[in-house]
Amino acid sequence: MSELGALLKQAREKKGFSLEDIQDLTKIQKRYLQAIEEGNYKVLPGRFYVRAFVKNYAEAVGLNTDEVLEQFNREAPPSVTDSAPEPVMMPRRSASRSSDRFSKWGFTLLMWMFLVLIVVIFYIFVIKQPDNNNKIADQNTNITNESKPPAPDNTQPQTNEPTGGEGTGQNTGGGQTEQTPPPSAPASDYTLTFVEKKGSTEYYTVDAVGAKTYTMKVNGKAWSEIREDNNKGKVLQSGMDDAGKEYTFEVQGGIYFNLGRADNVEISLNGKPLQLEQTKSTSRKIVIAQASSPGETGQQ
Repeated sequence: MSELGALLKQAREKKGFSLEDIQDLTKIQKRYLQAIEEGNYKVLPGRFYVRAFVKNYAEAVGLNTDEVLEQFNREAPPSVTDSAPEPVMMPRRSASRSSDRFSKWGFTLLMWMFLVLIVVIFYIFVIKQPDNNNKIADQNTNITNESKPPAPDNTQPQTNEPTGGEGTGQNTGGGQTEQTPPPSAPASDYTLTFVEKKGSTEYYTVDAVGAKTYTMKVNGKAWSEIREDNNKGKVLQSGMDDAGKEYTFEVQGGIYFNLGRADNVEISLNGKPLQLEQTKSTSRKIVIAQASSPGETGQQ
């Protein structure tokens, strides 16, 4: 086993991952992952793909990808070269011409069908509809002419005055008034500020005062480690989770997130999603400190 393979295997076992878990996270076949750990580069498909496999493996277990790739360049034998696939291009001109002719005929047919549909709709709603309206109007006129005027009524109608409440807008049924429920209070607002990135750790500050409620929702299989303040603080949660899992953390100061698959995780603060910096990496380390005291962020 090479030093690189031992390093990756040790990081994987430390996080409690099996090769099947890494295969699910990186979409790399298990036999290639096992060959990387054993240093058996002969079964791997070329240097370009091996570098990509090693980088994705390192991100999944939370290692520094730049350092891992440097070690790979030192250990990889010269025989690991890029292999370019042979192009297979055998177009059949007759099939292409027949397909073009079919596309032209199909497009023409669709255009004619569309025009016919427009004509039918125009006939139904513009030409035929006025005739129906005239018939209905004639029927109403006949009914009105044939009806007799009602007999005069000399009696005075009785007026029922409301007994409950005075003025307009009052509910007279039992003297109760309708009350409008108060609007729900909006989620606490805050401002998240990106400070810097050191190594693989991103540092942010937030101006939310007092206790802060963080919510982490898992949308796909992902590993996470959550601590108070920084990477040496009290552990709030650690382990592998499946889709649908959701955690809530209430902290007074800062918080630290170490995510194996950040693209499968959503983080919110006081009900409002965090707007983090864009990155292509699937693993992230994030430190969020109180804006009034950025020195409490801690160093990674």
